[in-house]
Amino acid sequence: MALIPQWHDEEKTVFLFHYTTSLTSWQEYWDAIEEGLREINTVQHPVIVLFDPYSFTIPSGNPLPHLRKAINLKPPHVIAIVTISTNRFISMIIEWVKKVGLYQWLYIVTTEKESDELIAQLKADAIELDGIANGY
Repeated sequence: MALIPQWHDEEKTVFLFHYTTSLTSWQEYWDAIEEGLREINTVQHPVIVLFDPYSFTIPSGNPLPHLRKAINLKPPHVIAIVTISTNRFISMIIEWVKKVGLYQWLYIVTTEKESDELIAQLKADAIELDGIANGY
């Protein structure tokens, strides 16, 4: 499986879509997304979604309809989507979608260390905004 959906922590506050290789089809992507959404919807507390494609490539074809559809399927309790990628094309797409759609909860970083720091900050911000731990 090129994209493995799984919880990243025991508390089920970070859900990881772990890439093992480049995706060869958009169907592979959607199969993993659907499985991941089923898992994410088993909890009600805030969740951060993490994608780790690093330098892996995306399937051929226009990625924008797939990204738009995925954004529209985001459950309300998903407070952020973080992508670790060194692929300039993926970074460019995410930055463009973030600006055009005003999706301030989309983030792109280039290293696992950056993602860990960002996720820690996002969790702290969520607690501060809510005034209670809210699952964190």
